[in-house]
Amino acid sequence: MHISKIHLTNFRNFSSLDLPVDQGLVVISGPNGAGKTNFLEGIYFGTSLRRFPESHFSQLVKLGEDFFNVNLEIKNGACERLEVFWQSRPPSSGLLRTSADQQKVTRAKYAGEVPVISFLPQDLVLLTRSPQNRRRFLNEALSAASASYREASAQYERALRQRNSLWATIAMGQAGEADLEIWDEQLAENGSVVSGGREDFLARAQETLPEILAALSPTRGLVELKYLRGGASNRDEFRSMLLSARDEERRVQTTLVGPHRDDFTAEWEGQSAAGFLSRGQIRSLTLALKIFQRQFLEELKGRSPILLLDDVFSEFDETHQRTIGAFLETFPQVFLTSANLEMLRDLIHSRQTFLVEAGEFKPRS
Repeated sequence: MHISKIHLTNFRNFSSLDLPVDQGLVVISGPNGAGKTNFLEGIYFGTSLRRFPESHFSQLVKLGEDFFNVNLEIKNGACERLEVFWQSRPPSSGLLRTSADQQKVTRAKYAGEVPVISFLPQDLVLLTRSPQNRRRFLNEALSAASASYREASAQYERALRQRNSLWATIAMGQAGEADLEIWDEQLAENGSVVSGGREDFLARAQETLPEILAALSPTRGLVELKYLRGGASNRDEFRSMLLSARDEERRVQTTLVGPHRDDFTAEWEGQSAAGFLSRGQIRSLTLALKIFQRQFLEELKGRSPILLLDDVFSEFDETHQRTIGAFLETFPQVFLTSANLEMLRDLIHSRQTFLVEAGEFKPRS
């Protein structure tokens, strides 16, 4: 399965783009600010309905416009066309419509049609910076693999927003704490599914990473992933945690229990990987997690995902670049951006390559 054509209208800096692409490796090159990452985000949003880190929904629409459209033509998939349309509708967050083969579908079903994995510059500091990046990594891996996780995650986020809003209303004396009960139920029901999915994912990763790392790095040592859970995989335990946190939540007027406060750490021989390993070793471990993410997705979905690689190739040494090159060969389709085509000379031989500048694409001769 692969994408055969990409249509973007008013997405980021693209007014209108119709780009036919082949399976295998598709290389996008151009100067900074030309639109390489915007193009990848169009594919990412068009398949998963997820944005890249630090993107706000309103930033996806081209400046001066009030709507965008992403339309993807698919070969050898369960559907032949995916389309997502968004239009600004103040004061709300806007109108979002999703369709597969011109039939309206739920967001959960839409996001499961074409599995996708991203490898972004932010992932290079996955293990050393904000837990928000690690939660995003878990969400991407599990949302692509599981419809029940996607649905539970979406329901959890909606309930969390409502519950936090209710705390503000309670603080103004316009509601009582008894009104929290319905949202406690929603959080416990859906949050326990999210927590259970993350716990299982990290347990599987723990079993598989040693083998992957042995092939990636000459450094030997025991890697241990620790799940720092903010909630619980058991619904009743989740509810008990909410009740136990009630006094502190009353003080800060926000929800303190749940997977929105999750994190995980990696330890190497009992030491924090972030403070113990070299920069190169950290990147080996990050690459190993991405390789496991692909294996996990294939195991659950029974098919290979599409890979989006945003200008991170140059951040690895020559040995790991060869490993990444071999890794790319295992995907049915890879979209790779780079400002330096010379560095990719061994990869892009006889591959489909485009040059992009100011939102305009040209095939490279």
